[in-house]
Amino acid sequence: MRKTISKFNNELNDTIKYDFKIAPEQVATFKYNWAFDLHTPNWHNIKGQKGLLKLYFKLNGVSSSYHMSEIIRVTYHRYLNNEPINFREQTKYLKKFERLLKKNTDSAYAWDDQNKPIEKYREQENEYFSLYTSGRLVMGMTSASKRYSKSSSASTDVEYLGRVINLEERDLFVEIIKVKKPKDGFKLNQKVGDTIQESPYSVVLIPSE
Repeated sequence: MRKTISKFNNELNDTIKYDFKIAPEQVATFKYNWAFDLHTPNWHNIKGQKGLLKLYFKLNGVSSSYHMSEIIRVTYHRYLNNEPINFREQTKYLKKFERLLKKNTDSAYAWDDQNKPIEKYREQENEYFSLYTSGRLVMGMTSASKRYSKSSSASTDVEYLGRVINLEERDLFVEIIKVKKPKDGFKLNQKVGDTIQESPYSVVLIPSE
């Protein structure tokens, strides 16, 4: 696990590490579920049938690939914030959850909701959302497209730098102030100066100076 966290730390860029670190634990691990699947060292070994990392988790009673990924994300978040990892407590919780799932799905999720109430999550979420103040810089992805014929086209993601205009409940409005050049032949669907609607979960906070 230590090697995995070390590789994780070396592979992720500073902006993503910053955003992941300052978000409350549950919010951070939820937000970066998709992103960390792509960046986790040896992730293919977790999903596959072999691999020392997957074996390590199974020996500790965790068999679900999703839960393995969750433990890695929680562990890394605590590592960045210099908090106790509590690996045994993490595996103990998820082992019980997996046992309950095998017996009754509804009761398993009811038990999980009781231990991780949505009200507490919303409090953490609001704490994180409050960081998206007017003028704050964020990094996100816009799109570019290329048409091959009347019935055939393709699209690609392009990184942009944006400035927060305002946050209305869960809708974030961002002005694009810089965008990377797309691949040859692709045309940007949004340009510098455009305002786009995002979610705080789909953009990354850039450290304020």
